[in-house]
Amino acid sequence: MIQVLSLAFLVMIPILNVLKITFVTGNYYSLRIWKIEFVDPLFALQDFLLTLSLNRTLLLGLIIPVGIAFFAGKIFCSFICPYNLLAEWLRKIFPGKGRVYPVHSRRYWGILVGWLILAALAGFPILYFVSMPGQIGVFFSDLIFLKMVGTESLIIVVLLALDVVVFNRIWCRELCPVGALLQRFHYKKGLIVSYSEMDCVCSMNETESPCVMRCPIHINPKSNKIYPSCFNCGECVKECYFYGEALKMNFMNLTANLTPRYQLRKEEPIKKEEM
Repeated sequence: MIQVLSLAFLVMIPILNVLKITFVTGNYYSLRIWKIEFVDPLFALQDFLLTLSLNRTLLLGLIIPVGIAFFAGKIFCSFICPYNLLAEWLRKIFPGKGRVYPVHSRRYWGILVGWLILAALAGFPILYFVSMPGQIGVFFSDLIFLKMVGTESLIIVVLLALDVVVFNRIWCRELCPVGALLQRFHYKKGLIVSYSEMDCVCSMNETESPCVMRCPIHINPKSNKIYPSCFNCGECVKECYFYGEALKMNFMNLTANLTPRYQLRKEEPIKKEEM
């Protein structure tokens, strides 16, 4: 629901601006609501790499996004990013191959470093074209303001097709520089998914485990190595409610209760369709 509202918000901004209502302007590269600035950290970093100077407005706009990422990781990706919503919609048409992918943290961070080196050497804002939240915002702005679409529409369509249909969400899992930079700010004792093997009552087979099947980026939440890929969407935790509550969202490194609770589920059955 939040993701749908986020997408609707992107559509609403240029419509309001056309009507001369300007209390909100911009997109997910840089957004202003009244006098409050929100800036994508990747956008600000790219500006620094190109100009080798610090922009005060951009720095002030980093406070809220970086603060959220510090405590909650790249939660922007799971609840706000319109690309993730479009990918999930497309995934319903093309469910994927049912594979589970290991998380390679060194490769993940190496890809981010590669993006930044490429941006520094290219001499033009190349990261602008691979920031999907910003590109989708520009798409709607062009469509509403100019009555046309630019190259961003082709980038979005091609990436969605390859990512969802061919590579099983590899963009969000490993390649997206926006999510990677947000995760870089994540405090290790902030919001995390924790797993209690003692509480788990479902299949240990990765491809049959309900929480794994629910994961939108095809990783195993029962592994102790889900970060930096995991974006804290909580889908696995919701699913685990029916299988012992072995998975929990914990904050400030609070550990899961090691007392098995699946007996309570047997005494007080809960219908899944009511959730």
